[in-house]
Amino acid sequence: MRPILLLMIAVTSAGVSADAQSTTVRPSLRGEFANRAGLQSGRDPGAYFLEALGGTAGSLLGMGLIGLASHCGVDDLACLIETVGAAGAAGVLGSTIGVSLVARATGSRRSIPGAVIGAVVGTGFGLGVHYVLNKGSDRNLDDVVVIPIFTLSQGTIAALGSRLLGK
Repeated sequence: MRPILLLMIAVTSAGVSADAQSTTVRPSLRGEFANRAGLQSGRDPGAYFLEALGGTAGSLLGMGLIGLASHCGVDDLACLIETVGAAGAAGVLGSTIGVSLVARATGSRRSIPGAVIGAVVGTGFGLGVHYVLNKGSDRNLDDVVVIPIFTLSQGTIAALGSRLLGK
């Protein structure tokens, strides 16, 4: 589990160092909001963490809505597969919206296609983490562990994708 946490920190740090090199300033109402919030229109590396937090919250909201609406029995494999797929898609959508809204509010560089790509990659990363944590185990992880893995990976990597492809 320790190497996975180190990898997540490395991914997050890469996004911050890429953001710290950006010197683009766009004056607008968004910039006014960012200045009032103590940010410097995309120059502040803390804006990346806010975007990742927005993406994580959006992913959690999307997955949570699907989870609350789903009523699968333990033996209904088709229902469980559909629910997991819908929750993943809702997480990607929620993460993209969360990252985009926070990036817009802070005046940071953003890219909706970059956020979508990042969220999809984050879903794959979450699957990899889930696999590594379950490997060699005779039981599956509970939702209390699985949901944070996916929401954090989707939100963090969606923010990174938005920054990397942002204008």
